[in-house]
Amino acid sequence: MTHTVLAHHFGRPVPRWADEGGSVLSENDEERFNHDVRCRELLNAGRGIRLRVLFRMTEYPKDMIVLYAQGYSVSAYLVKKGGDGKEGRGKLLQFLGAGMQGNTAESWNAAASRVYGFDSIDSLEEAWLTALKTPPARVAARDTTPPGGLTSTGGTRTELRSSAAPLCRCSNRR
Repeated sequence: MTHTVLAHHFGRPVPRWADEGGSVLSENDEERFNHDVRCRELLNAGRGIRLRVLFRMTEYPKDMIVLYAQGYSVSAYLVKKGGDGKEGRGKLLQFLGAGMQGNTAESWNAAASRVYGFDSIDSLEEAWLTALKTPPARVAARDTTPPGGLTSTGGTRTELRSSAAPLCRCSNRR
């Protein structure tokens, strides 16, 4: 559904990273967390795509999982950077609209500057990678109460999950 909404909003398809990343933004917590962890793992493995390349992609790459995971991670970062919630999503749409005008390195650099205050896509990438150094954490609300009773502490347990920060080894350094 998100693919259709984005294409309708802009009157044309959006770059692949935004199309897939924006779609994952509307998924449940578990799916978003899994994409976040997967992105960090892919970056650590040196499979990342430089943002100056990723932002201009109109076709799917051979390594599609990178596009999905990294597209989500960048989209989530930009929404948060833009104020989170509705305001942050609105800024992401502004950024997409400005960057898509010409879909050139210059249009994306101008969009990064105008919408988010970054000097360039490269400085946006640096800030995004720095943000990824803080491992994701979430509380997975799993009811581990034994059938018919409470835990020894008298309640249920929750589990905190986290993953390692990326080493920032992106490929496609064009």
